Amino acid sequence: MALFVTTDAEHWHRAEFPSDHRLEEDAYTILESTNYSLQVDVMTSKTMQPIGVLFSSNSQGTFFTRLIEHTNRNRHGLVDFEKIRGIRGIVLVNVVDNWEKLDLDPSGRIDKRLRSQISFDDGRTWDNLTTDKGRDLHLHSVTNLHNSGRIFSSPAPGLVMGIGNTGDYLRPYDQGDLYVSDDAGLTWWKGQEGAHKYEFGDQGSVLVAVNDEETTDEIVYSIDHGHNWIKADLGLEGEKVRARMLTTTPDSTTQKFLLVASMIAGSKSKHYIFTIDFAGLHERTCKSSDFERWNARVDKSGDPICVMGEQQFYERRKADAECFVNRDFKDPVPDTKPCDCTEEDFECDFNFERSFDGETCILSGKLDVPTGACKNPEDTFKGTSGWRRIPGNNCLPTKNDLAREVDRKCSEAGKEPKGSEISSEITPFDANSFREYYYLERTKSSSGKDETVVMRTDQQQIFLTRDHGKTWEEILEDKHIQSIWPHRYVNDEAFFLTAGTTVYYTMDRGETFREFEAPAPPTLDTRVPVMNFHPNQKDWLIWIAAKDCGLSGGICHSDAWVSKNRGVSWEPLRQFVRKCEFITEEGRGRHDEKLVYCEQYENENLEHRLQLVSSDDWFVEDVTVPFDDIVDFATMSEFIIVAARDPDQKSLKVDASIDGKTFADAQFPRDLNVPVQRAYTVLDSSTHSVFLHVTVNDMLGQEYGTIIKSNSNGSSYVTSLNYVNRNTPGYVDFEKSQVLQGVAIVNIVDNFEGMVIGETKKLKTMITHNDGAEWDLLPAPKKDADGKDFVCAGDKCSLHLHGYTERNDPRDTYSSPSAVGVMMGVGNVGEYLGRYGDGDTFMTTDGGISWKWAKKGTYQWEYGDQGAVIVIVERGTPTDVVFYTLDEGDTWKEFIFTDKPMEIDDISTVPSDSSRMFMLWGHEIGHGGRKLATVNLDFSGLTDQKCQLDEDHPEEGDYYLWKPKHPKQDNHCLFGHVSQFHRKRTDRICYNGPLFEVSHGITKPHDIAKNCSCTRQDFECDYNYAREIDGTCALVKGMDPPNHIEDCSADPTLISYYDPTGYRRIPLTTCSGGQELNVAESHPCPGKEP
Repeated sequence: MALFVTTDAEHWHRAEFPSDHRLEEDAYTILESTNYSLQVDVMTSKTMQPIGVLFSSNSQGTFFTRLIEHTNRNRHGLVDFEKIRGIRGIVLVNVVDNWEKLDLDPSGRIDKRLRSQISFDDGRTWDNLTTDKGRDLHLHSVTNLHNSGRIFSSPAPGLVMGIGNTGDYLRPYDQGDLYVSDDAGLTWWKGQEGAHKYEFGDQGSVLVAVNDEETTDEIVYSIDHGHNWIKADLGLEGEKVRARMLTTTPDSTTQKFLLVASMIAGSKSKHYIFTIDFAGLHERTCKSSDFERWNARVDKSGDPICVMGEQQFYERRKADAECFVNRDFKDPVPDTKPCDCTEEDFECDFNFERSFDGETCILSGKLDVPTGACKNPEDTFKGTSGWRRIPGNNCLPTKNDLAREVDRKCSEAGKEPKGSEISSEITPFDANSFREYYYLERTKSSSGKDETVVMRTDQQQIFLTRDHGKTWEEILEDKHIQSIWPHRYVNDEAFFLTAGTTVYYTMDRGETFREFEAPAPPTLDTRVPVMNFHPNQKDWLIWIAAKDCGLSGGICHSDAWVSKNRGVSWEPLRQFVRKCEFITEEGRGRHDEKLVYCEQYENENLEHRLQLVSSDDWFVEDVTVPFDDIVDFATMSEFIIVAARDPDQKSLKVDASIDGKTFADAQFPRDLNVPVQRAYTVLDSSTHSVFLHVTVNDMLGQEYGTIIKSNSNGSSYVTSLNYVNRNTPGYVDFEKSQVLQGVAIVNIVDNFEGMVIGETKKLKTMITHNDGAEWDLLPAPKKDADGKDFVCAGDKCSLHLHGYTERNDPRDTYSSPSAVGVMMGVGNVGEYLGRYGDGDTFMTTDGGISWKWAKKGTYQWEYGDQGAVIVIVERGTPTDVVFYTLDEGDTWKEFIFTDKPMEIDDISTVPSDSSRMFMLWGHEIGHGGRKLATVNLDFSGLTDQKCQLDEDHPEEGDYYLWKPKHPKQDNHCLFGHVSQFHRKRTDRICYNGPLFEVSHGITKPHDIAKNCSCTRQDFECDYNYAREIDGTCALVKGMDPPNHIEDCSADPTLISYYDPTGYRRIPLTTCSGGQELNVAESHPCPGKEP
């Protein structure tokens, strides 16, 4: 999570915590604060035994410094923290003394050992609570409430009470005694034996307490600040009651109190409310002579000393005055006398911490550099001294002002001036290959400015970099890590699995590591994920474990377990499973958070059918079998798709669900000529429809199929495109644009008939701009690499690109999640797709409508800074250069990154493509052979000027508004509306920055400029209709039109339905009026006749 702060309810700023402090930031508790500073406790431990760190902010609430670590908090977010009411700077907290043991064993079996601490300078320094006998005192606080209202203090200046004990640490409540202080917590004495409920009355003139350990028939009270106590009988005539609550008015100005109590006699109970009135105790009201001028702090000689830069004097009733105050409540306002500033009036500034001796503040993080500073290596800049005046401190500045700015070296800011605009850093590794790597990319809720990558080599070494590969460190040495599993929904978390039961994990992108024990080793089935994560409950995990797979005998199989506390404890789900998943997903309707699907073998026998079983109570009582013979299920962004076997066991069928409870049998188009359906590939469901590839030919090396597309509930399908290429494992040449809705690229098998006589596949590339309703060949660039016209023409002169089935890494996509309208690919111009090695590199900047030659030869590409920088590098050939463009491919520049050639296997950057750093993965080629290495490429030296975006005047800054369109339409209408996106002007020398730092996000539409009238491009063929050569939709021969009256039962909100026309609206479109091809004669739905 991240904390955002505002001082005007309009402008919000992210709170920055010290970079030296390892915070998980799982939970914040906003504590009682002041008008000059926020106090926040940040949870830093497991939820079973919560522990926190207390921070205080600057006056704007944006930068926080650490006050005290290991604060005690409970699972409800309550923190043992209280400010002494009415007196500035005095705070009481409880800290966990045995936090190290709890950190090693987060199961909750070890009890916390708490110690009480007090601060008289707003938390900058802390002391033990001490009694009048010099012993350490510990008090129960907010996490252990036994009465209403504030815990310790009252409106009476300096008067505080609490329940606790002396000794090394806090004991249970019923072993505590009542302690009192009348000097704001500086010294304490025992007021009563045993735990009591207590209250303050008449602004401290009366203190009242009642036994809270057992039944009683009396109360006790004090009229001299708790030094002496008097008993008062409740008048119960021999009976006793158990006190439940003792209370008075919130301002503690009255002499009246209420005691709520109960009495249990056998099976019956009685409840009492006692009114206690001390008004008759004193007949007179206090005069001025009955009050003292009390100083909040005095030294050992009794002389006033300074607190928060001033001496504070309060008026309060003398302890021995025989009178009542009898005044309306007013917050105590002290008389003050300012003091000269001393070291005690200052604290360490943001990203500084106290030295061991406490005399200085040492830099622990990095400093921010003013714009324009640090141009040369020897430069300095004016920056913080490391000290700042404590917020709210009113001391008088002196010549020796510790907070005065000083000259700082640029190296202290972590911004060493670069010798050139672009830099490279090569790191060799003692291994043969990289097995896997993952970016743990910061999000809007993450802290820090790192760019973290974790990587595993073939030698089972785990490396981590926090600066995108400039420096690497080996982590988890000798832990024998077998695989890395990043959390699917939380970028900061990753899990490192061993072959046994020990799992290591990080919750802060590699800053700290913890471990838990899984119930059994991970499954040996490499086809399914070992771990499954919940989108909303980050501590919930499903673990697929191997059972009976060793030498102990038994049948090796997989069992599923669930943890609701991130591995601290586990509960069994099902045995003999293939996989289990949480079903809750954003956009997929509202259903139970605990809904789980499992694929389980019938009768727990691996030779039997694979069933789909579901439960919303961890399979304790609710066990449902929606399908008793399935092949697999897939969870997509909006749908759940199940591939089940027909009862005849010869073919497959598809069922879809939106809510995870109700399934609809998919109606495939009647012209889909696949008598026996053997394989499906679920492609996408991000545009309110399911795209499904149905395999038509599954012969080895000849695989292809038909893409069909569903309606909005996934039940009725129409043919989108035939003869779409797939490979033997089932992957399909299909890819959607990551930003532009409705744009997708596929490869089709053009010679499907020729393959019958032994021809190899001849592929063509096609594109859709309206979500699969229409497909066209990719247009060829106007010029070749030499600037000449192509010699081909017509259908034999289109662009063809190598697709998904040929990729080594599925993350290497045509498009980017942040570069709007830009795509790149390797291919050729001609009649068919040629060999990869003979191809060239192409790109488009208008969403695929037109293409241009980027570079001759085959290159890998990566987008940076949201498309403002694009870097390409030759693939499979020793090279020492990369090429980059800053103007969307109009010009390319060369950068030499090494003095010896490297063979590059991959180029990468953060998944959002918003960084200005890139990583090359490959091998150095030299006389000593091939050496595994990474190369960091840093383009941040090109400019330090951030692009300016003004939403109110979007065309006036560094951006312009770009509108996607359909190539067959003259206007910019697409899916019934005109969208506008911010795109950086290619002639501006500035950078975009991370997605979450850009105002409103440039990948999101600026606005919907207008809705459009309907055209042919807003419709697709209806069920049982197919697209003709001329683009019209005609009824498939021998088929009947669909009966649209069924729509009424599927959607109870419908009032009427239309006769079929052969067309249905694309689910994405928002068009109205115009050419409404789906509108014919209207009929009222049953029961809704006019």
